[in-house]
Amino acid sequence: MPIELNGENNDKKIEEKNYEGNAYGAGYKENSHKPRILKSTKRIIFSIVLILSVIFSGSFLFVKTETYFYTKNQTKDFIAKAGEIAEDLKNNLAAKNDQFITENLNTLFTKDDMYVFSYNLWSYGLYINNTKINSSSPITINPGDRISIIESRKESSLPPAFISLGNLTRGDVNDSLSNHFAMSKKTYKLVAKTIGLKTTYTVEGLSLKSGETFNILLSVQLETRLGFERDTIVVHVR
Repeated sequence: MPIELNGENNDKKIEEKNYEGNAYGAGYKENSHKPRILKSTKRIIFSIVLILSVIFSGSFLFVKTETYFYTKNQTKDFIAKAGEIAEDLKNNLAAKNDQFITENLNTLFTKDDMYVFSYNLWSYGLYINNTKINSSSPITINPGDRISIIESRKESSLPPAFISLGNLTRGDVNDSLSNHFAMSKKTYKLVAKTIGLKTTYTVEGLSLKSGETFNILLSVQLETRLGFERDTIVVHVR
């Protein structure tokens, strides 16, 4: 019986040995691919990490760039807005100062008083080309000559509302120099150009023929401003 048992045990051992041998052989074949699988896995993991790093870096750079341009634009907008506010404050302050001075002047003086004072700030002249006409005596001109009236005023720190009372129209917005100047039997237009404290009113579109005569007609106010004796000037075309 022991012999049989030993025999069985030996058979089992042989079978187990064979089984182990087969298992070992199979295991060897599987393990022979492990280094390559491990390498591939590492590569995949490394690639994923690298891609994620690039994406993260790109995203970070994009965010930084966007933030920079947004901040830059915001700064520009802020500076522009601050400039607008400063300019608005400056203009409003000047307007408020003018309003304050005008109101106080109106309290202290009548309009006639202010007119007499501001009258001397303004001067007027009638010109043929660049030559000033000093009287209302008849004049002779050429067909291509330029006729103009120049309105000038002196520099003053007084508010515009006060200064304008002394000009030809006495600050009336519904009045203009064209209402004080005319030419008999002539079609023309009076074009104004202001440079600094001087406004030039030039007669344009006037057709003149040699040998003809016409009259320049002035209002009493403009006649007085020009220092003339009459309100009519006879003009002969050479």
